[in-house]
Amino acid sequence: MSTRNSASRFDSGSSNRKMRGSRTIARPIATAETGTFYGLLYDNLTAANFDLGAEHSNYFGLYRSYEVADGDLDYTLVFGPTLRDVVASFAELTGKMAFGPRWSLGFAQTAMALADAADAQERISNFIDRCGQKDIPISMFHFGSGYTMIGPRRYVFNWNKAKFPDPPRLTSKFAAANMKVVANLKPCLLRDHPRFPEVEAQGAFINDAVTGKPAISQFWDGEGAHIDFTNPAGVSW
Repeated sequence: MSTRNSASRFDSGSSNRKMRGSRTIARPIATAETGTFYGLLYDNLTAANFDLGAEHSNYFGLYRSYEVADGDLDYTLVFGPTLRDVVASFAELTGKMAFGPRWSLGFAQTAMALADAADAQERISNFIDRCGQKDIPISMFHFGSGYTMIGPRRYVFNWNKAKFPDPPRLTSKFAAANMKVVANLKPCLLRDHPRFPEVEAQGAFINDAVTGKPAISQFWDGEGAHIDFTNPAGVSW
């Protein structure tokens, strides 16, 4: 059994799964010998990799490593008597999220296959009916990104009217069933997105510092550019 467990700066916590947009890595750890809890907060915007699986060196034995592409080795070490205290200290350093509405704590249903289906609106409508028939309490429904598809690819901020011929009718049915709707929305436009030129003309993308043009990176179905929400133009769009 392998003990290797690498994580990147974009990692959500699971090995080999990447999450975009993270600024820091927070790793709460407990030392078995003393029972003391501590965490490491790395503050670096460039690509980084962690190997927490204890690599083996013939000279030094087992070790863990942190590798970063650029920038300073800037980190904060946080101690606490309990894991709760360490996490609370991290929150003070990084900032806290706003507490969500009550319905966000309820059961959320999602199924990628529903939104990807050719008859997605009909299937989802039937799902609402079945929940009512079975008296299943659902607080919210999370739309899979299939509602944005043009052909085989996904283009955010777009409704596929073939799969969803009447979105207002469907969302009204959700409201009548007391289910909130949450849309799968990733703020990255593929290079051939119909509205890419519009956003580029408004300077609303994250731009490359050297070229001044939109910074292109790998996205789900190809390469694209991310909207810059630190830029009023991006927020306005």
